[in-house]
Amino acid sequence: MTRVWAIMMAIGFVAAPHLAAANAGNPPAGAPGVSGPSAPREADRTPSHPHEIVRYGIAQLQAHLNQHRDRDAQRIEAFLGTTIALFFDFETMGRWAAGPFYRRLQPSERERFHAKIRDLFLGALARNLGSYGGTLPAVRVLPPMVRRWGDEMVVRAQVALPRTYPIAVDFRFYRRGNEWRIFDVAANGFSAVTYYRRHFARLVRLKGTAALTN
Repeated sequence: MTRVWAIMMAIGFVAAPHLAAANAGNPPAGAPGVSGPSAPREADRTPSHPHEIVRYGIAQLQAHLNQHRDRDAQRIEAFLGTTIALFFDFETMGRWAAGPFYRRLQPSERERFHAKIRDLFLGALARNLGSYGGTLPAVRVLPPMVRRWGDEMVVRAQVALPRTYPIAVDFRFYRRGNEWRIFDVAANGFSAVTYYRRHFARLVRLKGTAALTN
C-alpha cells in the first residue's frame, strides 16, 4: 500500500493542475507551480502533444484544488471524470492490467473492465487528492522521451515535495492514429498498471476471470 500511496499521491500532484484551466482556457506561460516550455495559450485549443497535455493537466488541476480548498473527494472525482479522463486510454490500460486474462473476456466484458479500471483509477486519485491538505508542490515538466518506434512517448514531471527528495512521475503515452493518450503513470518507477496487473492476477487466481468485471 505504501507504493500505491506514493503512486497515487504523485499522480494527483501532477494531474491536479488539469482541473481549473477547463473553466478559463489554457494557463498562461509561467503559471505558478508549473515550469518548463510554454503551454498552449489559445483558449479554444485542445492540447494534442504529450508534453502539452501534461502541462495543461497540471495547470488545470492545481487551479481547481486552489479554488476548492475543502478538497471534497466527490467533487474532485467528478472533475477528473470530465477533464483528465479525456486524456487517458483506459482500454489500453485495461489490456495491460488484465494481462493474459484479457483474451478470455468477451467484448462486453472488456468494456465493463475498461470502465472498472477507469473508476478505480479516478476514485483512488480523487481520494488521495482530497486527503492532501498541504500547499500544492511545484512541478517541473521535462522534455518528452520517444519510445518504441515513435508510437510510445514518456513525459516526466518532477514533483518537489517538502523535506524530501523530488518524486519523478512518468506519464506513458500511446499513439493511436493522430491522438496521444496516457495508458500508465509511474512514480519513482512504481507503475500504476503494474500494480493493477498484480492485483487482478491475484483476484483471478482466487475467483476466476469473473473478478475482472464484477
